[in-house]
Amino acid sequence: MGADLSLHATADRLDYNISRKLALLRQLDSDSMQFKVLNIITQSFEVLGSSATTIPGSFLATIYFKYFYEDCALSVVFFNLMLAQLVNVIFTGGVKAMVRRKRPDYSSNNDMYLTHGPDIYSFPSGHALQMLLIVRFMFTYVVHGKLLSFVCGLCGIITFLRIFTGRHFVSDVLGGCLIGWYSFDLYVKFMWQTYTWF
Repeated sequence: MGADLSLHATADRLDYNISRKLALLRQLDSDSMQFKVLNIITQSFEVLGSSATTIPGSFLATIYFKYFYEDCALSVVFFNLMLAQLVNVIFTGGVKAMVRRKRPDYSSNNDMYLTHGPDIYSFPSGHALQMLLIVRFMFTYVVHGKLLSFVCGLCGIITFLRIFTGRHFVSDVLGGCLIGWYSFDLYVKFMWQTYTWF
């Protein structure tokens, strides 16, 4: 039992130290121009990768492909992506409420405008979870070279910025990535819808 606690404490300390070293934005002087510019850029990516943006984006893509582009197959894909994200928001909130891991103490979380409810907690990273879910959908159903490269690159940037900005520990992001990756399989197996509801 004591060895398990010691191992857990060592892993926590290692996670904290690595995460703090990678949180490069928080190592800059907050009054410097470099910090202010980087902060604006990283916050823009934060909003772009938020469920508050990606879920409406999936809804609009569903409408576009169904009624304007007349590609029913793609409209069903984006409809399912929207539903999968909604399910993951609820699941992530539940896990965060149970685990209740505090966000890094070296981060200023006063500018987290889209944070509410259990989202004040750190594990798992909701952004990383949603990004990996989107990547799985894109890889599996939307195989367009340039679009796929763009989305994967964007998801990679948003995921890394969760650590760079000090919003999350490395383990939060890795946990979010794993849950996002495998939640795709569970969604497709048990919840896939064969048509849109509108």
